[in-house]
This record gives sequence, C-alpha cells and structure tokens, in this order.
Amino acid sequence: MNHYRIIIGIGAIMVDPMFQGVSLPHRGTVHPLGFTLNIASNSPAALRAANESWGQFPRAFHEPAMEVRVVAASHTANHRESEPGYKMNDHLFTIVADRENFATIDLERSFAFCWVADEVIEDTAYFRYFFLEALAYAALTYRYLTPIHAACVAIGGGGVLLYGPSGTGKSCLAFSCAKRGWSFLTDDFTSLVRQRSDRFVIGKPFVARFRPSAAKLFTELRDLEPFVMPNGKPSVELQTSAACIKTILNCRVDLVVFLNRQDCTEPEIAEISAEDAFCRMEQDMYVYPPRVVEEQKRSLRSLLPATFCTLRYNHLDTAVTALEKVVRKVALV
Repeated sequence: MNHYRIIIGIGAIMVDPMFQGVSLPHRGTVHPLGFTLNIASNSPAALRAANESWGQFPRAFHEPAMEVRVVAASHTANHRESEPGYKMNDHLFTIVADRENFATIDLERSFAFCWVADEVIEDTAYFRYFFLEALAYAALTYRYLTPIHAACVAIGGGGVLLYGPSGTGKSCLAFSCAKRGWSFLTDDFTSLVRQRSDRFVIGKPFVARFRPSAAKLFTELRDLEPFVMPNGKPSVELQTSAACIKTILNCRVDLVVFLNRQDCTEPEIAEISAEDAFCRMEQDMYVYPPRVVEEQKRSLRSLLPATFCTLRYNHLDTAVTALEKVVRKVALV
C-alpha cells in the first residue's frame, strides 16, 4: 500500500494520506457472548478470525451493534517480539504494538478501527488475542458487562461460580463438575449482565483451556497438542462439543465459591458474608471510568441473594462431592 493513495472524489481527484478511502469489501456479522458485532476489512483474514472467536455464538441481545473496521497493510512486522500496550482514558481505548500495528475504539459509540500488517492478521491467534477480542471485550465491559474471575457451572437450574486467581484449579474443577453431569458455562471470566437484576451471567461454553499438566487428569486432553498462548502461557484447548458434556449459554447465579487449593486430607467448606465476598471480588475489578466502575459494583451487589462460601481442597473428585453437598443444602437440586 503506497504512502499516498489517489482516490476519486465527487468531481475531483483527492490525495488520501490517511487512507480514509481504503475499500473494505469483506464484511460479516458475529455475536461475541451474544452481542452483535459488524466487522469490515480489506482482508478476508479478519472475518476468519472473527468467526474463529465467536462464530458459534447465537444472537442473544438486541443492543446496538459494535462496529470494527480492520485495514491490513503490506508492511513488515516483528509482532512476536513484544506484546502490544493498552491505554484507556475515559471512553477512548487504544492498543499499540508499533506505528504500523495499532487499534483504537470509542467505547461510548462501540466503534473501532484497527490497522495491522498482513502478517499480523494472518497470525490468527495473535490478532484475535491482542487486537480483535481485546477491542470487543473492552466495549462490552464498558457498556454492558461485569467480568468475574470465575468459572461457572450449573446444576438444577442454579449457577455456581468457582472464583479464584490463576492456579486455583477453576478450569479443572469446572470440567470435573461437567463430567459428573453438571452444565458447563465457562472455564474463566464469567460475565454478569449489568442491566439485569436476576444474577444473570454469560460465558464462553464452546472451548475450555487447561495447563498441559491437566492431561494427566483427563483422558479427553491426552491427544491434544499443547501450544503457547500469545501471552506466553502454555495451554491445551478442548472443544467442549467433543467432550460429551452439557453446555449452556447463560444461567442465574445461586452460589459463589471462593477456591483455595492446598494440601488437605478432605475438602473444607465455610460460609462467608456477602460483604467479605464483595470485597474480594471488587479487588479484582478492572479500572474503567468511575461511572462504569460504579455500575459494576452495583451489579456485583445484585448477587446478594446468592450463598457465598470458601472451598479449601486438594483433589478434584472429593471437591466435586463437597460441592454437590452444598448445592443440596442451598436447594439447587
């Protein structure tokens, strides 16, 4: 792509040094987490990436669509040498890898523009993780969602959040529950829908990611090829459709369990106060503009009718059994 393009205007030839006139003939619509996103690009790779991320999601919400425009340019990029930087000020969010690989979004309008090298957009995993998904999830979080650092499963119609930082076994415990007949919603980052007051959460039920060591625990993972995520974390990725488990797209939260994986003979469950629970969750919230943060805090408080407890455990099977006893106690089954 030349530095200056000449385009035909109405009765005039115009110089286009900022590439406003780049044609974006490849267009499509996907529904990340059920919300509508329209994408346009001069490269079909952008649509392939969007479909890999969200092609399985049906439309579930009727809010105005997000708009993402992606221009792929023929310049070189050493994009694997470092991660992009992320900056936000009020309703503006910017991603910068270098002067030729960047993106920006007006979160108030849910309108994004992305400029990347051909080799970046063809590196689908990198482009999805650092650019496309980052833009979409930032917009959804700003306007509609409260992300919660928790896996989510459901039984008897009631959702159970398995809350905890990396290393507490959220993915493995959620998958173990699913193998025992529970419904699987997501292995991490459950999202609470802010406009609703019924503890309504959504997630990503189509894929579950694990550390490679989890292959020792689950036969379903043993033939999967480990890979390194764009953020440097080694992983294995399971399509849940191949695992013979039940999946759901949403549920109502009735139980929140804070995980503590330690050496112990038997799992230990202790109920905690709602205030203690909210304090823990608020510490993990992302920093957004004050109005958004207040909305997110209010949405967390909407979980109040739920039961809150801690689970100290070591072995997955006994932990699932302990959870089954708790859900019977709170009348989920």
